[in-house]
Amino acid sequence: MTSLSICNVGKQYHKGATTLENINLEIRSGEFLILVGPSGCGKSTLMNMIAGLEEVSSGQILLNDHDITHAPPAARDIAMVFQSYALYPNMSVYDNIAFGLQIRKWPKSDIETEVQRVAKMLQIDHLLSRKPAQLSGGQQQRVAMGRALARRPKVYLFDEPLSNLDAKLRVEMRTEVKKLHQRLGTTIVYVTHDQIEAMTLADRIAVMKDGVIQQLGTPQEIYQSPNNLFVASFIGSPAMNFIPVTVERNDQGLFVQLSDSGGQRLNVPLRADLPATVGQELILGLRPEAITEVQPHRLSQADTFQGQFMVEMTEPTGPDTLTLLRINQREVTARIAPQANPQAGHSLALMLDASQALFFEPSSGERLRASPQQRIA
Repeated sequence: MTSLSICNVGKQYHKGATTLENINLEIRSGEFLILVGPSGCGKSTLMNMIAGLEEVSSGQILLNDHDITHAPPAARDIAMVFQSYALYPNMSVYDNIAFGLQIRKWPKSDIETEVQRVAKMLQIDHLLSRKPAQLSGGQQQRVAMGRALARRPKVYLFDEPLSNLDAKLRVEMRTEVKKLHQRLGTTIVYVTHDQIEAMTLADRIAVMKDGVIQQLGTPQEIYQSPNNLFVASFIGSPAMNFIPVTVERNDQGLFVQLSDSGGQRLNVPLRADLPATVGQELILGLRPEAITEVQPHRLSQADTFQGQFMVEMTEPTGPDTLTLLRINQREVTARIAPQANPQAGHSLALMLDASQALFFEPSSGERLRASPQQRIA
């Protein structure tokens, strides 16, 4: 079993530009870790540094506590699957998979056994005599994966391997990658800019922005408890709704006020342990699924609120209908059951689940967290 430690790793180029800053990651043995973030955030640079394709400016990379920071790629026992497949066009599928083993001077009989094993696992054993040009995109990606699997390395690196595939094939290959990890139990580091890919595949996700890890956690932790506005907006499809609000006080305590289409005011209470003050400007975050059609059995709950909202646009998706409306003059998306039949230009009674509400500071973007003193009390 193999663990990977990235300790205070940084990357600076000769012109002084910093691409990565003090990256610290403990990747557990057998873990599927995904690096996710927008283009230019440094995730592929970090991947290349793990593979030995980019020099490390500062810090250490340890494989099973062995320092590989400056080891050449061939000495790292790490296999990489690239976005572009990187297959040899003049070689057959068999020879593409076998190439790395031939370089390592494996016996011919062992190579035959290994290629057949990998090809059968990836369901490409009937394609071994074909050239890459005769394959579909998904088949080519399977061959690229097979070439990496045949080496039986300690760590697999996947650099946006599905981004060149069409939507349907991407979903199918995502399932194959997850099944593959479950069968092998090998440590995998996977780079993607697709947050749905990250949510469905990962054991843990590292969300990156501008060369800094913004949050590291399980998919559910990242989704339900984002550290800041960036993570909250990047993870989730559709994205979280953000509504500017002002903290007020009444006899029940602190609250923020939301207005529906008819001018009705909904007072949403703040948890007593949040460090907020009267008059403070905040941003309220609500996932689309926190704004739904009215569910009568839940209206008696203290954290649910009902209002009347004008529907501006609908996007039927099948299992639900994404519905655009306004709260506090800000466009928000609600997730409505199709049976509610939301219609553009018509008013619709909706329910807000305030138990899912998160609050962020506008200047720093950080999420308001419970005060330690309040938690102890």
